[in-house]
Amino acid sequence: MDLKSLYETDTVAWSEQQAAALRAAARGGSSQPLDWENLAEEIESLGRSLKLGLRSQVVRIIQHLVKLAHSPALDRAAVGGAQSAKRGSRSILYSKIARV
Repeated sequence: MDLKSLYETDTVAWSEQQAAALRAAARGGSSQPLDWENLAEEIESLGRSLKLGLRSQVVRIIQHLVKLAHSPALDRAAVGGAQSAKRGSRSILYSKIARV
């Protein structure tokens, strides 16, 4: 997979790959006057921050879905037919969370 596609599909993996490339360039004796190690650390940190932020948002969504499912204001008759669709959506969401 090329770097642009990787960045667009998996920013965390991209940040890890870019940090490794920066460290390799530093070991190779690049003449660029850059703080290679700190640049690599910042890129890795960006990936970790994105991952933690996503996990936090997913947890918040699940909390809201649980509250909604147990809300006394919910008209269960109107939602009845959508229960199987919700279960399918939840299993997809749970599998995505497990990968995060």
